[in-house]
Amino acid sequence: MADITGTRDKYINGHSDVVGGIVITDNAEIHAQMAFHQNAVGDPGPQDAFLTLRGAKTLAIRMREHVKNAQAVAEWLDRRDDVSDVYYPGLKATAVELAQRRCTFGGVLSFAQRGADRALASRAARRFQPRRLARGVESLICIRP
Repeated sequence: MADITGTRDKYINGHSDVVGGIVITDNAEIHAQMAFHQNAVGDPGPQDAFLTLRGAKTLAIRMREHVKNAQAVAEWLDRRDDVSDVYYPGLKATAVELAQRRCTFGGVLSFAQRGADRALASRAARRFQPRRLARGVESLICIRP
């Protein structure tokens, strides 16, 4: 299986005014496809670069808040009877100690509802209403196929 890693520019930029990302792969076929698309579509322009660099100035502050909020949500989910698993490295003591020496956890987490099916997961996702304290703040919920 190819190692493919991706990220959205939202973490780096922070303002929802740049679309970008990264794909890293060890698969030659995927690399060739991505190189073709990069050549066909082009690299980001100067304005996108400016906007990304502007947002990068506040990345450290925003990441601290991402981690703090994700930790709080993960702990809340972990206490719920209707949640079977929470996937966030900040919950396990050994993982926390190791990760604190090597990296930050980030703001992404995953969980499984106990006895959930697609219909229940879809209802939960539709009912999700994050608090919005600033313009341009978005949350993303994905239900795996």
